[in-house]
Amino acid sequence: ADQPETDSQFRAAPVETRSAGWLLAPAKQARSVTVAGLPDDGQGARWREVDAPGSASEAFTGTMDADTPAGVRAVPSGAGSVAVGGLVSSVTARGDLRGLAAGACTVPAADTWLVGGGTDVGQGARLVLDNPGRTPATVDLEIVTAEGSQVPAAGRALVVPAGQRREVLLEGLVAGQPAIAVHVRAEGGRVAAFLHDSLLRGLVPGGVDVVAPSAAPSTRQLVPGVLNDGTTRSALRIVNPGSSAAVVSWRLLGDAGQRVDAEQPAVTVPARSLVDVELAGLPDGSFTAVLESESKVVASALVQRGTVTSGRIDTSVPVDLAWSPSVGSLGEDPAVVPLPQGDGAPSPVLMLGGVDAADRQAARVQIRVVDAEGRIGEPREVEVPSGRTVRLDGERLAPAGARGVLLTADVRDVVPASLVLWSGERGALISVTPLNPAPAPPDDVVVRAAVPGTWP
Repeated sequence: ADQPETDSQFRAAPVETRSAGWLLAPAKQARSVTVAGLPDDGQGARWREVDAPGSASEAFTGTMDADTPAGVRAVPSGAGSVAVGGLVSSVTARGDLRGLAAGACTVPAADTWLVGGGTDVGQGARLVLDNPGRTPATVDLEIVTAEGSQVPAAGRALVVPAGQRREVLLEGLVAGQPAIAVHVRAEGGRVAAFLHDSLLRGLVPGGVDVVAPSAAPSTRQLVPGVLNDGTTRSALRIVNPGSSAAVVSWRLLGDAGQRVDAEQPAVTVPARSLVDVELAGLPDGSFTAVLESESKVVASALVQRGTVTSGRIDTSVPVDLAWSPSVGSLGEDPAVVPLPQGDGAPSPVLMLGGVDAADRQAARVQIRVVDAEGRIGEPREVEVPSGRTVRLDGERLAPAGARGVLLTADVRDVVPASLVLWSGERGALISVTPLNPAPAPPDDVVVRAAVPGTWP
C-alpha cells in the first residue's frame, strides 16, 4: 500500500542524508578485490569485482554504496596477509538523526567488544552483525552495564546466515541503561559487528555514530582521538570483563606535549561492569589516553561536540557525538586508510599517539600517499615524540585529491592511530574511526586457552 505523505519537518531526517564509501588496497598484496552487498532478504551476498590497477606499484581504488550493507573481499597475491581499507560516512545536517556517522571495514572475528551507546529513554542502540563467510554463524550476546553483565535469552543463539546481515535492537534486550558495552561471541563462522548509536533528548538531537570494535581485553588500553576545545568535551568508558574488581590508572598525552594524569590515583571498576570517567578540566588539545591495570579491561572514549557552557556540553541545543575505541599499535604491515572524496565529503585529521619509542625520544611513522590516479608514492617519515600526540590534516596528511594513505611503524614503537572526521558548518559534526594493523593471513587460526571459568 502507498505510504501517507508527511511533512518533511516532522521526519527523523527532514533533509537528505549524504552517504558515501571508499575502498583502497595495495595491488602488491592483493590479486583481486571484490565488493558485495550483504542483504537481509535471504538472497545471500552479490559480489562484484573492482577494476585492477595497471601495476603492482598502484592500488585498487573504488567506491562502495554506503546506503546498503557492504562487504569487501581481497585475495592475497602471495602467502602473506592482505591489507584492505574501507571507509563509509553518512551526514545528516538536521533532524532527530542530525550528525556524522562513519565506519571503517572491520575484519570478521569470533570475539568482539563494542564499548559505547546506551538503551535509556531517547537512546537507540542497533547492533549490526555481518557474516561475509560461506557458513552460518551462531552468535551469543553479553551486555555489560554499570549494574553488571547480562546474557538475555533473546540474545542467545542468534543465527546469521552466510553472506547476510542481521540486526538486533538492544533496547528490546536490556532497556533503561544509559551506558552499555556489548560482547559478541560467534561460533561456526566469524562476524563483523558494530553498533549504531543515536541519542535524542526530548526534541533536541544528541548525535549519532558507529561504535566500532575495541581492542581485545588487555592490561593496557590505548585510545587516540580524545579531544577538548571550546566546543568539544570527552569522557572515558572502561569495561571490566573479569570476575574480580579492576583498579585502572590512566593518563593523557597531548599534542602540545602536555601530560595529564588522573585527578584520582586510579578508578575501580567492579567485576563484569563498567565505569564512565568524565575528563573535566582538560587543557585544549588532542590527546591519546593510556589506561593500565593489573587486570584485563576494555575501553573507549566518548567525544561530544556542541556548545560548551560552564565547562560542560549544553544539552539544550543540538550536539553530535563520536566513539573512539581502543586500538592496537601501528606496525610493519600497513594500515590502509582511504580518504573521503568528493564535494561535501568530511575533512580528515590523522591522530598519532607517541606512547612508547624504541629510542625513548620519538617514534617514526612511515606515510605513503596514494594519489588521485592510484599510484603509491615514496614513504615520508613523521616523527611522533614520546609522550605526545601528533595531528596531521590538510596538506600535512596528503595532497588534495589523494585516494588514501598507507601507515607503517617500527614494531618496537607503540603508536596508536585514529582518523577524526569533521563535517558541517565550522566542523559541528564529528566522527572518529579507529586505525588498526593489517589483519592476520586468512588461513591463520587463533586459538585461545584459559582455565575454565576465567575466560572473560
